[in-house]
Amino acid sequence: ETQRGTVGQLASLHTYSAARYMALDPQTRRNLELFQGGRFGAGPSLLGVLDFAQTPMGGRLLREWLGRPLLDVDEIRRRQDAVEWLVSSGVQRGETRRLLRTMADLERLVNRIRGGAAQPRELQALRRTLEAVPRIRGLAGEAESSPAWLWDGLHPCTER
Repeated sequence: ETQRGTVGQLASLHTYSAARYMALDPQTRRNLELFQGGRFGAGPSLLGVLDFAQTPMGGRLLREWLGRPLLDVDEIRRRQDAVEWLVSSGVQRGETRRLLRTMADLERLVNRIRGGAAQPRELQALRRTLEAVPRIRGLAGEAESSPAWLWDGLHPCTER
């Protein structure tokens, strides 16, 4: 009732199937130290050790992946193959990391634009981010045995 404009921000709905993921109750998450380490949350967590994400979007995705482990072995292997490719492709990995550091938080920007709350500085950040996408896709195209699924979702948005 107080945020009538937010309904327009919903672009699509997707079903969520818990059958694809391992269910982890809060106690299990604590015992595995996924997000908080040590007995009182003072030590290192798995997320803290693994999180080298260059963007807020990557950090959120990693947190989601850790909180909902996959059950599908083929999907797990697909992710492992992508990690193996990134580890073995030092030049592409380094350049991709450099480009990702220049990117703004697209999820947040898009929501601010849809909500009509974007400032000029945020629109410039969106432009800068969209300009980096074709370069990231190009890096993947240059490499041998690049996992295509990583890059297929990157749409260069060339229309003006």
